[in-house]
Amino acid sequence: MPRRTKAQRASELRRSSVDVDTVVEPVMPAPVEVFQLPDRLDHSAAAMLAKQFLEKRGADLIVDASSVEVFGAQCLQVLISASRTWMADGRRMTLNERSPLFDEQLRLLGAELESLFAGERVQ
Repeated sequence: MPRRTKAQRASELRRSSVDVDTVVEPVMPAPVEVFQLPDRLDHSAAAMLAKQFLEKRGADLIVDASSVEVFGAQCLQVLISASRTWMADGRRMTLNERSPLFDEQLRLLGAELESLFAGERVQ
C-alpha cells in the first residue's frame, strides 16, 4: 500500500468529516410559563392549586405571588411539593413577585423562600 502524504490525509479527513450543523438539531429552550397565584390560598384552594400546577408540569415556571392576600399551610404544602417536583424533573421554578402578606404568612408558617425554591432565583 503506497504511503499517503500529509496533504492527502488532510484532504481525506476533510471529505470524511461531517458538518455538525447539518446533523445536530439545535436545542430548543424549555417553554416558560408565568403562573399567577390566586389571591386566596387557604385550605379550600389547595386541591385546585395542585391541579393547576400539574397542568403546567414540564415547563419552566415563573410563579407570581403578587396578589396573594391569604396563604395557608395546605397551599404551602402544595407549593413545596410543586417546587420539589420541578426540581426532580430538571425544570426551573422561579418566584419573581410576592405580596407583603405572602411574605408575612410564609414567615408565620415557618418556611423560608430560599429552602422552598432551593437553587432557584427568588426576587
